[in-house]
Amino acid sequence: MLARFWSANTTPALAESYRQHFEQAVQPQLRKLDGFLGATLFTRPLPGAVEILVITYWQSFAAVDAFAGRFRFDANLVVTGIAIEKMSALS
Repeated sequence: MLARFWSANTTPALAESYRQHFEQAVQPQLRKLDGFLGATLFTRPLPGAVEILVITYWQSFAAVDAFAGRFRFDANLVVTGIAIEKMSALS
């Protein structure tokens, strides 16, 4: 099993929106991918911000490659283009 980590900071006002989007839109898409084993979202309050950490679990490097392609080692570029676009639009 492999784990990929992705983190970002957001405002306290947007943290709940991110969590909802992750659970309702991102996770269902990830579950469709062969080799995807699960994901966990953590939040940590910071002064004036909230850190979001997403850990995705994969069966193999081949499964990661099918998801991330050439960006296998840069989760910030592929974690969820949809989530990044949506959260950017909200900020």
